[in-house]
Amino acid sequence: MASSANLFPVDAAAAAGVLADHFAALSDAADRLTLNAPADQAAVLSASAQRLMDFSHRFTADAIAATLASVQGDLAAIQSATKTAKEQLAVLTDITKAVAIAGAAVGLGAAIVLGDAGGIIGAAGALASAAA
Repeated sequence: MASSANLFPVDAAAAAGVLADHFAALSDAADRLTLNAPADQAAVLSASAQRLMDFSHRFTADAIAATLASVQGDLAAIQSATKTAKEQLAVLTDITKAVAIAGAAVGLGAAIVLGDAGGIIGAAGALASAAA
C-alpha cells in the first residue's frame, strides 16, 4: 500500500511568491514589447501586461496570506503589536520613540511580505517592545 505522506511538501507562500515574480516578469516583457509593436498589437500587449501584473499582485497577496496562516498562533500578538504601535504613533511627541516604532513596523511589514515566518514573530516582538 502506498504511503499518503507528502514526500515533497509544498511551501504555499514560496510557491505563490515565485508565481508572482514570474508573472511580474511576463508583464514587464509584454509591456516592453509595446514600444515596437503596431498600434493594434501594442494595445493587446498593454492589456495583457496589465492583466499579468494583476495576477502577480494576486499571487503576492496569496503568498502573504499563506505566510500569515503559518503564524496563525501568533497572529493575535502581531495584531496587538501593530494596533498599539498605531495608537502610540498617533499621539507620540517623542521623535526618537516614533522613529523606533516606525522602523520596527517597517521590519514587520518586510518580514510579512518576504514570507519569513520566524522573522515575523521576531519583528512583531520588536514592534511590541518599541511601542511599549
